[in-house]
Amino acid sequence: QPDFIAPGSPRINSDRRGYRGTASVIPARGLRFNYDRRYFRDNLDDLPAEEMETTYRQADTGSVSLVLPGWPSFTLRGGRNAAWSKTEETTDNETLTGGLTVGHNLVQGHFLSLSYFISDYQDNTGLSADLYTWIYSLNYSGRFGEKLNLNSGFSYNNTENMEHKSESESLSISMGVTYRLIPGKLNTVLYNSLSMRKDDHPLSPSETSSVNSSVEFNLRMNRNFTLAAGTNYIGYRDKKEGDNNYDAYGLTVRGLYNF
Repeated sequence: QPDFIAPGSPRINSDRRGYRGTASVIPARGLRFNYDRRYFRDNLDDLPAEEMETTYRQADTGSVSLVLPGWPSFTLRGGRNAAWSKTEETTDNETLTGGLTVGHNLVQGHFLSLSYFISDYQDNTGLSADLYTWIYSLNYSGRFGEKLNLNSGFSYNNTENMEHKSESESLSISMGVTYRLIPGKLNTVLYNSLSMRKDDHPLSPSETSSVNSSVEFNLRMNRNFTLAAGTNYIGYRDKKEGDNNYDAYGLTVRGLYNF
């Protein structure tokens, strides 16, 4: 209803009605098909367009996954997300997506995955530029003995603005290490990441980079309470606007209680 309020979920739109449907089929061992559809519209009072434009949204996503013991796993995804208004003057766009993820347990305790994703956004009203995006990422997680865990990731994103023929590129590298100094009692977590972004848009070119580093110690006082303390550093650099550069340091102390 237009005047509906959900105190427990403030993000719920009050002027919206729709539905969601999902389906999953497993025709053979290790093979799964998934499908999801979401649809909704607003302006439930059907106010005239000069007062409020009625908009509709529909999202369809599907996936096929194959997981067999001892073999790499494969997941293929695709989808379409569309939004349009009753007059199709203010809103009329769609985004087509597709992706493939391949993962494999190299040896016991070591997992590697590679993902590729593409997105094609088209705005039929001409109010915004069409965008073509492709992303690939590589992730690794491994356990060395009983004390050391390692997680690392690499991601590259390229978006082409079809109107200005400009490109936006971003690169992200991260690594996290967990070491159990005293198993079950005391461990330390180290995290480092590097992000770089470059955009050659003719109206707002940019080239930035940031570094994020942190170290934290977790001391388990008893079965319910854990005390955590650590420090972190963030460094930001802007090659186009040097006044935006900054370095930030932080110190955190927190308690975690599990009921």
